[in-house]
Amino acid sequence: QSWEKFRKEAGGQIIGIEVKVKSVRYDYEGTLDRLIINTNLAPKKTLLLDIKTNLADEATALQTSGYAMAWGKYGAKCARGSVALKDDGTYRYTPYPDDSLDKAAWMGCLQLVAWKTRRGMK
Repeated sequence: QSWEKFRKEAGGQIIGIEVKVKSVRYDYEGTLDRLIINTNLAPKKTLLLDIKTNLADEATALQTSGYAMAWGKYGAKCARGSVALKDDGTYRYTPYPDDSLDKAAWMGCLQLVAWKTRRGMK
């Protein structure tokens, strides 16, 4: 119910479902949940949307930033957000407008993983 309500209120056309993205340069990959065009939430951009079945946290901003970077030239021009779907039929949409800060934090995460890997840490 909450997904249907979100789709009706947000509008737009889904152009991608479970889209696999990969960054060769930074050696990571992932699967983004949805790409939506012409939505009320980002009228002139493609919305890269992460769907949560509970509350989205701040780390989701980094997750979507990573997806956008791995999506390449298209990701640089998209809007990012998440929707938390609730059992009571409601939802909570959270936009992530701070692209430069989120990208810097994501890159820091990648560097930390590389540092740990080089030292044999998990």
